[in-house]
Amino acid sequence: MSPRLRSPGQVSLPQRNETGKGSPLIVHLVDGTYELYRQHYGQAVRSSTPSPNAATIGVLNSTYQLLEQGAAHIGVATDHVIESFRNDLYEGYKTSEGMEP
Repeated sequence: MSPRLRSPGQVSLPQRNETGKGSPLIVHLVDGTYELYRQHYGQAVRSSTPSPNAATIGVLNSTYQLLEQGAAHIGVATDHVIESFRNDLYEGYKTSEGMEP
């Protein structure tokens, strides 16, 4: 059985118990870069002077909420800035210029 996407950020993997039957294993996948970005700009909107670690605290609170809701398996992926041929082809590639957070 192959993994299947259940909802944004959830992947269902087959899991078997001793009898060969069982419920699917749910893994929550978190886009860490997006969550930090969202929390950073969300804090900036909610407070005129957010603390320097407000975004980190927001991400930890979101992760804690997943755990409170019963999540047992959480994976976090982040990306890093790389230069690619697209930077040469498209001026402003991945700069977020002109985009509201």
